[in-house]
Amino acid sequence: MVDRTVYPQGDRPSQAVCQIFARAKVPEVVCLKFGAADLRTVEMISVLGENHEKVRLSFTRICGGDQALGNDDREREKTLLWACVVWTACSKLHEVSSIQRAKMESDPRVIPSLPQDDMADFRSRFVLSHPDVILLPCREPHKKFVERMHRDFTIDSIVPCYDVGEFRRRNEQIAQKSGLAPSADLLVRMVQVDDLRTTVVNEAEVFDRITAFFVALEYLNICAFNEAEGTLRYFRELQIFNREWPGMFVLLKADKLIRTEVYRLNTDERPKFPSFSEALRNVLDTKHYLWDRAKTEYEISKMRGSSLASEALPPSDRGVKRIADAEDVTHGSGTMTRSKRRRLRTEAKAKPKPVEKTPQIVQARPEKGKGKGKTKGMAVNPDLWAKIAEFNSGKCKFFNAGKCKFGDKCKDPHACCSCGGAHAFAGSACSK
Repeated sequence: MVDRTVYPQGDRPSQAVCQIFARAKVPEVVCLKFGAADLRTVEMISVLGENHEKVRLSFTRICGGDQALGNDDREREKTLLWACVVWTACSKLHEVSSIQRAKMESDPRVIPSLPQDDMADFRSRFVLSHPDVILLPCREPHKKFVERMHRDFTIDSIVPCYDVGEFRRRNEQIAQKSGLAPSADLLVRMVQVDDLRTTVVNEAEVFDRITAFFVALEYLNICAFNEAEGTLRYFRELQIFNREWPGMFVLLKADKLIRTEVYRLNTDERPKFPSFSEALRNVLDTKHYLWDRAKTEYEISKMRGSSLASEALPPSDRGVKRIADAEDVTHGSGTMTRSKRRRLRTEAKAKPKPVEKTPQIVQARPEKGKGKGKTKGMAVNPDLWAKIAEFNSGKCKFFNAGKCKFGDKCKDPHACCSCGGAHAFAGSACSK
C-alpha cells in the first residue's frame, strides 16, 4: 500500500507507518497529526499505551489537547478512533516484525510473502498515477522480486545494488532449486529456495528489466517513477547513451557503475543522501565521468578479447589475418567467450597439414588366375622399377618396364630412359 499524503518537510512517517495509513484508509488530516506529533515509527506508536483508553489519553496530550483534535466533539472522537486503529495495527506489526526478523537472522534466505491483494493494490495505484505508462507484463516486476526487495529494504533501509539479471518480471517463471539451511536447532535440513537470477540476452530486455525495477521502487513507496525523483531522467539518459554506444556489454557496464555509486552514497554518506532518489539525482548531476568510464572499460575489454583470441590459436596460426578475424568475432560482444576460444582451437587443430609429395612406387604383386580372370594390373619387378625411377628422364616408366597399356596415346614419350632409343629399357642391353 502507498500513502499519497503530502507531508511538510521532515514530518513524513516511516514507510511501514505510511503503509498502515494507506491500508486502513486513514484520512489525510489524521495522517498529518501523526506526523506533526512526531509519531512517525511503528515502535513509537506501539508504545502509546497498553489499551485503547491509555492510547486515547496519550494521543490527546501529545497532539496538544482536545482543541487540536477537531472543531467539535464528533471530529475529536473520529480522530481518536483512527488513532486507536493505527495503534492496533502498529502493535501487531511490531510483534510480527520481531518474529520475522528473528527468523531472517537465523536463515537470511527466508523472504516473507506479501498478500496478493497488496500486489493488486500496488498495480492499480501505479496505473492511476501514471496513465501515460502502459504496464506490460514484460515491464512489471514479479511478485517474488517485490517481496525480496521489501525484505532487503526492511532490514537495511537501503536498496541493494542488484544485477540486471535479478530484476525478475511478471511474465517469467521463477524456478526453485535445492539448498542447505541451518535450522533453529543447528541441524542441517533441505530447503527449496527460489532461483532469482537469470541471464540477459539483448538490450531491449535490459531496458525492460530496469523499468520493472523502477516500478517495484514505487510499489514499495521507496522512489516514485517520475522525472522529479530521477528515475525517468536516468532511464532517458541511459537510452541516449545506448544510441551513441550500442552494445549490451557497455550498456550493462554503465548501468552497473551508476547504481553502484547510488548504493555507495546511501551507505557511506547516509546523512547527506538518506533516500534512493536523492542519491540518484546527485549521481546524475555530478558523476558524469561514470559514463566515460564505461566507454573506457568497453574499449579495454575489446583489446583484451582480441589478445585472448590470438593466444587461443597455435603458434603457426597466429598471423595477422587470423588475429584480424578474431577481432571481428569479438567486436559484437566486447569479450572473447570460452565457447569462441574453444571453437577457434578446434578449427586450428582440424586444419589439414601439408603433405610432401613422394614418388609413387608400384609394389609388385603376384598374378592371379588365367584367361579372363587374369589380373590386368601392372605387376612390375621392384628391382627393375627402382632402376627405371633412378633415371627420372621424363620418359614413360611403364613403357620402359614393358607394361604401358596406352600405346601411341600415352602422353609420355616411349623411349629408353637410359639411352633414349626407340626400345624399352626392360630386356635391352641398357638394363644389363
